[in-house]
Amino acid sequence: MGGHHWLSHQLSSIVGEPTEIGLSHATEWVLMAVSVSIAVIALLMAVNIYRKKTDEAPTSFIGQFFYNKWHIDELYNTVIVNPLNRFAGFLKNSIEKQVIDGAVNGTGKLVQYSARQLRLIQNGQVGYYILFMVLGIVLLFLLWFNDTLLLRFFHNLIK
Repeated sequence: MGGHHWLSHQLSSIVGEPTEIGLSHATEWVLMAVSVSIAVIALLMAVNIYRKKTDEAPTSFIGQFFYNKWHIDELYNTVIVNPLNRFAGFLKNSIEKQVIDGAVNGTGKLVQYSARQLRLIQNGQVGYYILFMVLGIVLLFLLWFNDTLLLRFFHNLIK
């Protein structure tokens, strides 16, 4: 039907000058009629197939393939959902129960154990209270006046 290509002159330095391929008007009309006819036939076939739609599964292979949505759900479950569920179960049973719950329960047990041990210090004898007060004051003085000596002491203790 003819037409104007507005980019043909814009790209002529790269592509070269366009060459005109002329088709007769009759050829263009035939090509349009064939493409429209194919579209109308496909539309009529689709209406014919889906008008008598029932709840029964189709019997042909291609019909079952399309009826089962190309088996994408099964593929998705096999490739993504099932491995993620197994990985989540592993994380729940190993990491959460042993590491996270272990840290939380271990902290509670440590606090209970240290409270039981510190409870033994409070035995009602004033002499022990004075001794611990003096040791605490000495420790505070060491921290305040000579922190490098104390840090070296703890560093040597760790080694």
